[in-house]
Amino acid sequence: MHNDAVMKTQKIHIVILICLSALVVTADAQEVTVAAREYVIASGSEVLLTDIADIFGLNRRLAANLNSLFIAETPVNNEVYKINRNELRRRIEIGGFNLRDIAFQGSFETMVVSEDFACGGDYLKRIVEQYINSHYYNSGIVCEIEFKHLPNLDKLPEGNLEMKVIDKPNQDFAGIAVINVGIYDDFKLLKKLPVSVRIKTFQRALAAKTRIDRHSQILPANTTLKMVETTRTFGEPLTESAYSANIRTKRIINEGEIITSAMVEIPPLIETGDEVLLTVKAENLRITIPGRARQCGGEGDFIEVINIASKKLVTGQIIDENTVLVDLQGF
Repeated sequence: MHNDAVMKTQKIHIVILICLSALVVTADAQEVTVAAREYVIASGSEVLLTDIADIFGLNRRLAANLNSLFIAETPVNNEVYKINRNELRRRIEIGGFNLRDIAFQGSFETMVVSEDFACGGDYLKRIVEQYINSHYYNSGIVCEIEFKHLPNLDKLPEGNLEMKVIDKPNQDFAGIAVINVGIYDDFKLLKKLPVSVRIKTFQRALAAKTRIDRHSQILPANTTLKMVETTRTFGEPLTESAYSANIRTKRIINEGEIITSAMVEIPPLIETGDEVLLTVKAENLRITIPGRARQCGGEGDFIEVINIASKKLVTGQIIDENTVLVDLQGF
């Protein structure tokens, strides 16, 4: 009995040691973090890891050694140097570092340019274009961007510089817009550069092939799919998915007109003038009599109906395409 207790205690100790070992390994694996930047302006003849990433963690010696790791020569003229996370990991490993000691964060790809290229304006345009296009990524929308004003970049501030868009949530990227680009030094904003652009958006959308009457279905026979400008379209342009949707037109749509979500609706279950069954429930009692709808609506909507027998106007809730639930006073 005593031996069993001793063995059980030993097993518990072993499990605890294993758990502690796992915690130590996890802590070691994350003792230094390399957070890559997205856009970097390089100065000097070499690009070091500290130029393209923020390096921090508990192991200061490892962080210091990583800071001085050579990555590439500084791009010249209009050259652009790009390094993705896989390439970054490979270069760190070639430099003699153990990847298990390093956690990677930040951008999955870093773009590096020289100061001369950054001052030329092309780099600023590229940053803005990529930012706007990322807003519409995987949406089927194509952008045409015209730059109306670029700020003067004769001289850049000194420091370990990074250039990126100052993100503005819910910004509208259509028509005239101002995109603010910031020049940062270790997360500190040194200068804000307002870039004025005109953005046109295009996408494949449904247009009326012929005149489409009110309360008509959207069908391949009366529509065509084509690439159209949607910059100032009111409502979301419809695509071919509308063919299988339970929708109808809210108004007449003229030939050639782009069809948007503002022009269609889900057909109501009950239309104005439809004959319906007025139903009231009370404990074990259920009464149903004929009625007529004075309004249209969908499931769950409250509409006005007339009790045909009493000519009384009451309000009820739509249950299905034939039934409206009313209060007992409606009878």
